[in-house]
Amino acid sequence: MDMLVYVLAGLVVGTLLGWFIAKASKPKLSAGSSEEYIELDKAFAAYRATSEANLQNAEKSMNGLATENSELSQALETMQSMLAETKEQLGILSAGYQSLESTLVTEKENAASLSRDIATKNLELNTSQQSLATIDANHKAALESLQAERERNIKLTAELNINTIELNKTHQNLATASANYKGTLELLQSEKDALTQLKTELKNVRDHLNDRN
Repeated sequence: MDMLVYVLAGLVVGTLLGWFIAKASKPKLSAGSSEEYIELDKAFAAYRATSEANLQNAEKSMNGLATENSELSQALETMQSMLAETKEQLGILSAGYQSLESTLVTEKENAASLSRDIATKNLELNTSQQSLATIDANHKAALESLQAERERNIKLTAELNINTIELNKTHQNLATASANYKGTLELLQSEKDALTQLKTELKNVRDHLNDRN
């Protein structure tokens, strides 16, 4: 913008100097140089018109630049305000990032601790599964043994029932034999008593016969 001002000032000064030089040299021109003067005047007029046009264009450009400068100033103020807000938000985000980074470190530590806990729990789970497998195998073995024992008990129970039946039959037979034995004893006792009586009678007969002799 400063360069444009200098150019405009140079154009104005050049125009004024040319005009003064033309005025100062006009009385000194001879009649023979009138045509040259006319050409110079035309050239000067053209130069002046061009300078004025350039000046107007420069003024328009300056006005446009002033407007643009004003807009740029407003935009700059807006950008500065936005930059301040951005810096403030950046500060907030930076604090949030630091807090998040600290939280992330804590979460990583918690995750590492959790991973260790999970590894320990997995080890305990594996041990428990192995123990459970052993218990299950023992349980199956116990069930098989119990089933075998039940089958053996069923067999023994069947045999016991058979033996009980046989024992009942034996008891019945013994009861019958005992009753028969008792009857036999009674019969023998009766016969013994009869024999004893017979002996007594025979002794009495013998005694009577002896007394008679």
